Amino acid sequence: MNQNIESSTTKTSEIDLHQAFDVIQIGPNKFRGKSPLTKPHVLNRGAYGGNLVAQAILVAIKTSPAGFKPHSLHSYFVKGVNDITPLDWEVEEISNGRSFVNRIVKGIQNDIVVYIANISLTNRNSHREAVKNGESPFQFQTPEDSYIQKARIQDLPVDDTNEKIFLHIKTFPEVKRSTTIEPTRKLSYLVKWGLPKPGSTDVQELQPLEDPIYQFLGLSSISDWISLEYLINHIGIDSSQLPRHTVSLDHSIYYHDDDFDATKWMAYSMKLVRIGLGRVLVEGEIYNDKGVHVASVVQERLYLINGRQKKSKL
Repeated sequence: MNQNIESSTTKTSEIDLHQAFDVIQIGPNKFRGKSPLTKPHVLNRGAYGGNLVAQAILVAIKTSPAGFKPHSLHSYFVKGVNDITPLDWEVEEISNGRSFVNRIVKGIQNDIVVYIANISLTNRNSHREAVKNGESPFQFQTPEDSYIQKARIQDLPVDDTNEKIFLHIKTFPEVKRSTTIEPTRKLSYLVKWGLPKPGSTDVQELQPLEDPIYQFLGLSSISDWISLEYLINHIGIDSSQLPRHTVSLDHSIYYHDDDFDATKWMAYSMKLVRIGLGRVLVEGEIYNDKGVHVASVVQERLYLINGRQKKSKL
């Protein structure tokens, strides 16, 4: 049975990222979170899914050889996670190769599996290191949306800050004003992760993450922040009313490179693939602050809305 720990304060100035995400080893390939994972909002039914993904990545790294970093994650949110009890984690070592290792990671709360992930890690996931070693790996990426390339990011206001999960959001004017662009199923916004500097009221000044492992935790946490409302409005569905129910069903990430800083503004471009039977399938691309595509995301979400279908121009 998990040991109950009082939930830590939600003021980011008083929260240590290590306290919020770190785990304690309690047995061979078994870990326990130092603190419960938090909800993004008091009204949410469970802990933020991105933080489950981040802590799963942490324990996978801890059970892998030195130098191995995440290559991909495929996971399922099995049950809601409360913000009272820290998660226990069990890791099964599936394979240990020279270039890739594979782990199955189970998140357990009150003796019930609430999250499960298959995680692949590799020691060859850095384009910079490859070039440094004299290699010339072929590289291609989908370019960012044109309005991202033209934007003066520093001039855009911060639209949302969720201190409970360390997320900060900026939205492009073209996305806010749906009438300024043609109806589309692909939209972008800016996101970054971390803590404000002590004594600073400027959300744009965040503490750098000295431990590279925490960069992957930050990117993993960011990956679950999917703004379906923007996407749904842009295809002609009125989502002005709050959804009756929304929850992530599964989550996959492909980490293409380690050249990113989660505490800098990263573009998150999303494409709506399909809506049907109360489920929404979304594909996402995450770009670093240099415009390099560093991660891809695929997620299906249960999304039951009370909105009405409008005439779509698509």
